[in-house]
Amino acid sequence: MDLLLREPSPKALQRVINLIDSLQLAELENFLRCNLAQSLQNQQEIDQQQAAFIYPIILQNRLEVIFKLPGKLFRI
Repeated sequence: MDLLLREPSPKALQRVINLIDSLQLAELENFLRCNLAQSLQNQQEIDQQQAAFIYPIILQNRLEVIFKLPGKLFRI
């Protein structure tokens, strides 16, 4: 993620968000011992049109925060 965050493009930020989402989904599936990928995919498309997401990313030497609002994507 550190390498992707060094690239200041919306495409790189979206790749970081996808990576975080897939890691969280894998962790939840492992904990629940089930497959949630298919059922969550449909719900995500609906939620992303109306919700705001905050992705705090703790790296070795800094903290990055990505904000995803409906139609906007930026980081601090």
